[in-house]
Amino acid sequence: MIKLVVSDMDGTLLAQDSILSGRASLMKQKLKEKGILFTMATGRSQCLSEGFEQALALEIPYIACNGAVILRQGRVIEQYTIPLLSLRPLVEEADGLGMSVVFSIGGSEFYYRETPWILESRSQGLYENKMALSDRIWADTRLEKVMIMDGYRTGRIALMEEMCRQLPPEYGFTRYTDMSVEIVNHRATKAQGVRFLSRYLGIGMDEILAVGDHKNDCEMLLAAGVGAAVSNAIPDAKKCADYIAERDHLEGVIEAVRHYCNIDMPLYSLSAGR
Repeated sequence: MIKLVVSDMDGTLLAQDSILSGRASLMKQKLKEKGILFTMATGRSQCLSEGFEQALALEIPYIACNGAVILRQGRVIEQYTIPLLSLRPLVEEADGLGMSVVFSIGGSEFYYRETPWILESRSQGLYENKMALSDRIWADTRLEKVMIMDGYRTGRIALMEEMCRQLPPEYGFTRYTDMSVEIVNHRATKAQGVRFLSRYLGIGMDEILAVGDHKNDCEMLLAAGVGAAVSNAIPDAKKCADYIAERDHLEGVIEAVRHYCNIDMPLYSLSAGR
């Protein structure tokens, strides 16, 4: 019996417009009526995820920064950080290649240098603060996550991935196709976050349904009692899933929840779209 549903955000609950539909809140309410808890697991940092926490009126902690932080109403419950210093060669190499670098520190995000991708993102209200990096800051700073973005998809992310492989063992990373890599503490995964929630809430892993769409969701889908992938998920995520929805994004989440939690909520037809 499912007692907790954990869903990824971008590409799963959220489509490309990043707008949270009211149907997500309705689904969460239907689950609550069944005595089933709901939360999110996202790669976003606190500043980019807390609005969704409020919109969904989450009553339990959620997973942010791909598992680097567990948060509840602005309070850090669990956190895994990494030293910035060992990342300096990688950051400077990425910058020299024209890539964008974003640091997640203390729940906020800072950019290394203005790039066309940073400027484009800023038009959407993102990445407004520059990180001023002195030698002392390089040496003393610990952070939750570093993202390196190749906005032009030149294929150079492969070079960044190779440099990530040379980092000390405490670092972990995820590559997203030819677009970006994200670097976190090696213990920071969504799967580890779900295990933490399992202990924190006293719910067995076999009583958890996890839903996702991308590579950073794969371990979570395998670790949960039931893993579900939405129809727009990448092949790797689908291979890790027990259930593959016929519908994409939020409707796919609702489909999986209906299947495993028996909630009374209609689905949009496949021909109707979202």
